[in-house]
Amino acid sequence: KVVDYALAAQTVQKLVKKIFDKSFPLEPREFLNINVPNVAKEACQGIKVTHAGFRMYGNDAHLHRNPRGEEYYWLGLHPLEWKKRRGVEGMNDFDAIKAGFISMTPIKLDLTSYERIKALESWNEA
Repeated sequence: KVVDYALAAQTVQKLVKKIFDKSFPLEPREFLNINVPNVAKEACQGIKVTHAGFRMYGNDAHLHRNPRGEEYYWLGLHPLEWKKRRGVEGMNDFDAIKAGFISMTPIKLDLTSYERIKALESWNEA
């Protein structure tokens, strides 16, 4: 299938303009994860603000080398499957793309599970 980047280019241009107009609602260290379906601009259903899907990873591992020649493993490539998150409303990024929407998910760098710090401290002291 031929990939048409026109929709992606249009979307990025629109979002960057909004960001430079100082109307970006995210905090420092928060970013946008944008996924654009491979459809013509006319077939796009619009932009949907989503949450990250709950990806079900496969059991395969593929050995690769980075530009410095160091080895690393890429884990769980296929099949591309996901499941619904319990207790989370709204559409996830996988479903949005499948339905022809551009997916816009706010993400952040801090992956710390703050709600587990005390439990881990207690576990470590035992």
